[in-house]
Amino acid sequence: WKGGISQNTLLMSSNLGIPSRSENFSEWYNELVVKADLADHSSVRGCMVIKPHGYALWENMQRALDDMFKATGHVNAYF
Repeated sequence: WKGGISQNTLLMSSNLGIPSRSENFSEWYNELVVKADLADHSSVRGCMVIKPHGYALWENMQRALDDMFKATGHVNAYF
């Protein structure tokens, strides 16, 4: 383990040709999303186009979180 990250995670990052999560989380995350074909860069700076599989993941996460929020009496907000 290095900083709570397994050796396998470090090897997977290097095999994918992306930075390690521990060195640059933001760059690692963005490159992982692109390599997994979940989203792609947009012509609008700072924006990404979410592809169908990425959007399906988002919908599943949103549904699970929405259920948890409602179970505790909270409501969603978007900004």
